[in-house]
Amino acid sequence: NYNVLYLTARPIGQVETTKHYLQSVVEGGIHLPVGPVITSPDGLFKSLNREVIQRKPQEFKIECLRALRSLFPDQAQPFYAGFGNRETDTISYQAISIPESR
Repeated sequence: NYNVLYLTARPIGQVETTKHYLQSVVEGGIHLPVGPVITSPDGLFKSLNREVIQRKPQEFKIECLRALRSLFPDQAQPFYAGFGNRETDTISYQAISIPESR
């Protein structure tokens, strides 16, 4: 039994748009699972600069995932798998020890 967490480097001001998008994704009649959406607390310009101009959204994602990881006991691995559509997503998940095969 897994819990899904959605993580985006988009600014917090886009959280509703992001939630609506996630709710609209359907494949074969199946919707994405419900889960919290974590966005960057940074404003629009800082977030866009990081994601679009610098092309380094993984900086926020890695920091966020490490902060979440620190809430668990040292031996625990709270993250089983990571999914994304960019190479920077893979970089983020590998930084917290999720194998590339997941």
